[in-house]
Amino acid sequence: MTCLLRNDRASDYTHAFFVIRPLSGHTTKGAYEPFIWRWWRLFRRIHIWQVVIFLALLFSYLTLEVAYRLDPSILNRLPHPKFYSDLAGSLRPDVRAVARWHPDLPFLYTTDKQGLRNSVPPVAQANRRILCIGDSYTFGFGVPDAQTFPSQLQMLLNSWPGPNRFQVVNAGVMGIGIIENLHYFQTKANRMPADLMVLQFNIYDIELLRSDVEVQNYRKGKPFAPLEDRLLAEDVNVALVQALHANPVFIFLTSQPPLQPKPTTSATSTPEQDRLRLAKRVAGNKDKLLDERYLAFTAPLWQRYLDEANRLREEAAAAGMDFLLVIVPDPDQLHDYKNGPSAAILEHCRNRGIKTLDMTETFRRLYLDQGINPFLEPLDTHCSAAGNAAIARAIADRIAQGEAEPPVFLPANEAVRYRDPVTISLSFDDDGRFVLPENWLVAASEQDQRNMVLEYAADRTVKYLTTSKEGGEGHARLHLRLRQPVEAAALVFFPHASPGEPAGFCDVTLRHPMQSARFSTAKAPVPAGWNSFEQEAFLRVSSARTSIDELDIEVTTRGDGGLGLQDIHIGQPRRRLDLILYPAILP
Repeated sequence: MTCLLRNDRASDYTHAFFVIRPLSGHTTKGAYEPFIWRWWRLFRRIHIWQVVIFLALLFSYLTLEVAYRLDPSILNRLPHPKFYSDLAGSLRPDVRAVARWHPDLPFLYTTDKQGLRNSVPPVAQANRRILCIGDSYTFGFGVPDAQTFPSQLQMLLNSWPGPNRFQVVNAGVMGIGIIENLHYFQTKANRMPADLMVLQFNIYDIELLRSDVEVQNYRKGKPFAPLEDRLLAEDVNVALVQALHANPVFIFLTSQPPLQPKPTTSATSTPEQDRLRLAKRVAGNKDKLLDERYLAFTAPLWQRYLDEANRLREEAAAAGMDFLLVIVPDPDQLHDYKNGPSAAILEHCRNRGIKTLDMTETFRRLYLDQGINPFLEPLDTHCSAAGNAAIARAIADRIAQGEAEPPVFLPANEAVRYRDPVTISLSFDDDGRFVLPENWLVAASEQDQRNMVLEYAADRTVKYLTTSKEGGEGHARLHLRLRQPVEAAALVFFPHASPGEPAGFCDVTLRHPMQSARFSTAKAPVPAGWNSFEQEAFLRVSSARTSIDELDIEVTTRGDGGLGLQDIHIGQPRRRLDLILYPAILP
């Protein structure tokens, strides 16, 4: 093998190194090819493939970006609102798709030609119509078409004997609030003949009103675009231009720095502004928003919602529709006795003659007495098929059918007036006797007790009231006489049941002369919740006509059953026995 060198310059030495080749006429391949030359050829091939792969990925990204901008449902067919001006509904028409908002809760939904979620089965020759408006709870997030409460209400009403055939229109839309509901009725639904309107409420409606800035920014986004013409929206060229202008890269490249500094807020403010600012700060904590004890702080937000709901009721009445406001509770209200929505809404609606339906107690009873979760599992705040069925049954119970008169919502029973509840945290001494703290509401108390004792559980995690070693049953009773009558009373407690003691149970009763409520672990079907103390149990007694001026709390235990009272582990939920009283509003 020979090397040709033209001169002694370093550059030519380098050149010569790369042109080494055999003197014979054979090509330089295999073992004859220099080591560095072979790696150079491989590098050039890899470099070309890298360019090809990069260009393919870039083209794929741009294609998906444009396609997604034109239709966000191309990858996940979420039922985002469109608000087409030429349709009765607010969804993309003629869609049959699976939505995967929650990875563990995919659900199939369909829309009709008017952009409304289908009510199945279709009703031929319907002579009565019910219009249901609201957010994702009305739409039926997480359940198929047949399991939404409008669909179940339609099937239930049409199973009744009689000449009336009902069509229930599901105009629910995910992610909207009372402002959008009112706007929808003013622009579309007021032209849709209906006998009844159902407006669904959830605490999300108040959370949307918490921050004007957040709401304005959210409603400027694609889900809250103004009314648009469907044919124009489907024009590819127009949609492409709109998509490019909405691209973050385009916005960044075309943006200019502000010429003037942002205006600063004034150091002085009116009392009304101060109250609204405080309301928004308190409402940032949903637990406080659900707690009626904070209503004095969050009143401006509730008043804003109720004003809009009242406007909607008045416009529905002008269109010849009856009106019902349905309160759907939050899952947190099943695990704690908080009734903020009921306290804020029921009193207002009673004073203005607005018909209401409060599902809070119904959902609690469904969950605690029957062990049926009215919300989706895994953990989600939307209603399950059972929760939707409960809403449909409750609405149907409020509808009266007549052969001559149109169906109307019956007036609600007189609701309890939730105002300034008094919480009394009870406990027991080592002998198993009630310990009643000082409070202004209880005038006198009497108690008797036998065969009760306080003990620690086997793992020493909780102290609980149970039957003493003497055997048999243990009994404790506390009788209270009140200084001021109350309209409602509730008892919150943690039952304790041991899986090793099938004969053990805990029975708790809250009673007054006209009514009583009872909970027994021997009959309730969810012992796993008691063992882990993840579930609280609730009792409530109320009287719409007779105020309560005396109460009895009775506890009966057997075996290892009892009441969990004290947790010694830091970070665990606090075990408690709370008596919650709602003083009557005296004339």
